Amino acid sequence: MITVYRPKWTSGRYHKIGNERKALLYNKMEGMSFLFEEDSADIINEVLKYEVDEPIPIPSLIKIGKEEYLEDDIIVFCNDLINFGLLTLKIFDSTEVSRIRKIVSEQRKNEINTVEKTIQEKLPFEISSAESDYSKFIEKDGIPLSVMIELTYNCNERCIHCYNPGAARNNNEKSERGLLKELDYNDYVSLIKELKELGVAKISLTGGEPFIKNDIWKLIELIHKQDFSFDIFTNGLALIDNVDKLIQHFPQSVRLSVYSADEEIHDSITRIKGSLAKTLKVASVLQKNGVPIYFNCPIMKNNLSSYHTVSDLAKKYSALAQFDVNLTDSLDGNIAISQQLQVSNKELEILLRDPNIPLYVGKEAPDFGKKTLQIDEPFCGAGINLFNITPEGNVTPCNSFPTSFGNLKDKSFKDIVSGSEILKKWQNITVKDYEECGAYEQCWYCNRCPGQSFIEHGNPLKKSTANHNLAKVRCELAKKIEDGNDPLDGKNPYEVLNGNVILMTTKVKSVKAHKNHRNNTLKLK
Repeated sequence: MITVYRPKWTSGRYHKIGNERKALLYNKMEGMSFLFEEDSADIINEVLKYEVDEPIPIPSLIKIGKEEYLEDDIIVFCNDLINFGLLTLKIFDSTEVSRIRKIVSEQRKNEINTVEKTIQEKLPFEISSAESDYSKFIEKDGIPLSVMIELTYNCNERCIHCYNPGAARNNNEKSERGLLKELDYNDYVSLIKELKELGVAKISLTGGEPFIKNDIWKLIELIHKQDFSFDIFTNGLALIDNVDKLIQHFPQSVRLSVYSADEEIHDSITRIKGSLAKTLKVASVLQKNGVPIYFNCPIMKNNLSSYHTVSDLAKKYSALAQFDVNLTDSLDGNIAISQQLQVSNKELEILLRDPNIPLYVGKEAPDFGKKTLQIDEPFCGAGINLFNITPEGNVTPCNSFPTSFGNLKDKSFKDIVSGSEILKKWQNITVKDYEECGAYEQCWYCNRCPGQSFIEHGNPLKKSTANHNLAKVRCELAKKIEDGNDPLDGKNPYEVLNGNVILMTTKVKSVKAHKNHRNNTLKLK
């Protein structure tokens, strides 16, 4: 009789509602997730009862509760799990793990660099995934799939577009990031254990810069031991001498901030000389060890002429480039970012013709990028399948939606998400409850963010100026293309953008144009 093991690069969760059962299992080595249902979910639940590298005798999987399965069927099932890297036939030492990492690294390199995707394959059409399917299931019991933890707003870069409260975006401003009384390690010990008991599967660590937080390594060790999948958002500067230490804890992904392959442009945005070189040094070590990497790149005036170089740079490091054309203003009411860094509508029109941009408009997209508003569904999962925790312990819908449902210093996470009346009201808000949604033709081209509306108005149901403008540009662009008036006129979008005069040294000065709504109580109809 064979014995199998759950390798240290796996984590997962199981949930049951009535007779319906589902399980989610992560292969963090490869950045993949797998969904199991009914009997197979019960078997995965049994597997998850064993610690990593603890022997799992096959007989323990044959008889589970009142169910008894055929030995041959269990062996076939286990072999499938072994093929996906979710079980092993032995315990792998560090040398063997390193060998596997190199294989994964080569596989990822080949996938990214040898397979040329079509425009349709690049576009983010809504698809079902193991995570999304499991999330919808546990959502019925009020359990979020993921929690983002903002460990600190302090940072070792000084980015001109930072939306964290207290950030200084030019040399004449004084940073107020360090004024908050942050949660300490003991607070996080209680939180992490509670999140596991609740059934949360995934944690995202961000900041500021998470690797300048005290006890960051103790926290990562705790998250790993409590069987979470975790992502981490970082610029890499404080990680540069400890990348191997992070790799040992098997992050599901590492998301690095990269603004251009041009060192001068990137460093002018971070305002830290040599920052790109340091970030890429971290990316190089991660790549060699097969860790899934993303290069996150918001597009602004300062990198408009060279943002596209991030795509080729990402391929060099076996990373995926993720672009964002809609900048977020500061959570403390400062609108300098949208006023001074947001690209013009004319430039935005050209950007939206780039198939690497998620909000691409073109004939290859269904209805040129138009989508049907589902009036009885929420706009996003913020405050439903996703929550955020600020450095001082406020539980918010997400990191760009700064209303607080409660503070962890006063109540437990479970009590906050299950006992807040205003949260319950928010979770029942659907598209039809938003002001002006569906009132304009461009509404079917909108990628609305309630958080941006809240930052601007103190009310997530009001129309966001930025979202409304982007929808209008997309709608008008779709009409032009459909009428045969493509603004690219057969040219490459990068060539068109580089043909314009672009100010790459925009100086950002504070503009407090509206009230600071951060941590205000959410007001709903």
